[in-house]
Amino acid sequence: LDFNFFKYQKGIITFNNNRFFLFETSGTYLIEYELLKSKKKKYLDILFGAAFDTGYETMSQFGSNLNEVFEVLSALGWGEVLQFSSAGNQIKISINHFPWSKWYDDIDFLMVRGFLSGIVSKINKKKMLFEKPVIDLSKGSLSLLFGGKYV
Repeated sequence: LDFNFFKYQKGIITFNNNRFFLFETSGTYLIEYELLKSKKKKYLDILFGAAFDTGYETMSQFGSNLNEVFEVLSALGWGEVLQFSSAGNQIKISINHFPWSKWYDDIDFLMVRGFLSGIVSKINKKKMLFEKPVIDLSKGSLSLLFGGKYV
C-alpha cells in the first residue's frame, strides 16, 4: 500500500480495478476437499475454470514475465515460486514453503493448478495446463512440484 501497488479505499483493496479480499489458506483446501468428497466432477471443473480465469485475467497483471508474477505470489504468502524449463512443450514449477494444512494429502491442489495454468497461459500466450503436483515434506515444509504441458 505504501508503494501504491494496491489501492485501499473504504476497506476495499484493489489492483487494476480488481477487488482483493483476505482468504485464509485452509479455505482453499476445504473448498476442494468438500467438492472431491461430493464426487461431482462438474463442480471441480467449474472450480478449476474459475481459478484458471483468475490467473489469466487478474494474477497475470502483476508482471510482464513469470518471474515478476511469481515474486508477487511469494510476497502474497505462496512461498518461494520457481519455474524450471523442461524438454519440449513442458514446464515445471516448484513452490517451496507453500502454506499447508492437515488436508494437504487429501486434495489435488486444483485451485493452485488453475491459477498457475492461467498465469503461464497468459504470459506465454499459449494454453498451459498443470497436473496434480508431487508433494514433498522432507525439508520440514510443504513443497509442491507441478508439471505442465501446452495444449
